Amino acid sequence: MVKLNQTYCVDIGNTVIKVAIFQSGILIQLFQLKSIDELISCSWWGTEKIIISNVSGKSIPLDRNNKNFTILSYQTALPIKINYDTPHSLGVDRIAAAVGAHSLFPKENCLIIDIGSCITYDLVVNSMFDGGFISPGIDMRFNALHNFTGNLPQLSFDPNHTDFTGKNTKQAMLGGVMLGAVHEMEGMIRHFLTQNQPLRIIFCGGHAKYFESKIKERIFVVPELIMIGLNSILEYNESAT
Repeated sequence: MVKLNQTYCVDIGNTVIKVAIFQSGILIQLFQLKSIDELISCSWWGTEKIIISNVSGKSIPLDRNNKNFTILSYQTALPIKINYDTPHSLGVDRIAAAVGAHSLFPKENCLIIDIGSCITYDLVVNSMFDGGFISPGIDMRFNALHNFTGNLPQLSFDPNHTDFTGKNTKQAMLGGVMLGAVHEMEGMIRHFLTQNQPLRIIFCGGHAKYFESKIKERIFVVPELIMIGLNSILEYNESAT
């Protein structure tokens, strides 16, 4: 795999745009942008090696003849195989995270739990993405409780929440969502462990740090797993040319 001198990895998510700069395979800078317009106004846009993961559904104005751009899709050459019945519907962020896990732990089977807008559970076995599950994210759960009822308030993720029994509506909602997510994750981990052992469990996503201390199994938190995967995919494609 070729170690490119400098690469830009762009993760256009449902809520934010993240950019990571790698220097010879090492992450040296990470920052966020507010919009596509801000992204394409960057001085490095179109002049440096760039790989883009876009799950937002927003279109990006690109010069398709510019060889500096790699737009990640299920058709992109990958260092792992994809075992998925509908690869065209597989989120590119899930692909990037799977490659990131494989690049960090190439000889191990991995369960990746990405705790972001959704909570995804993805399995990498024998250098192959072998499927997984998608569950509502924390904020999505709070939004659903508010939007699909007449009287429940709008709440959001609370990093100071403790696992008490709810004595009022706010406490009951916080516990139902956040403690409920903990038990969901533990149940999913047990499910995958019954079929795949040993199994390295990797957390990523915006809420990964909070839930790390709540789970009984040994967890490895890699906040920038998707970016690591994007850079690995770009290097892999460069080595193939």
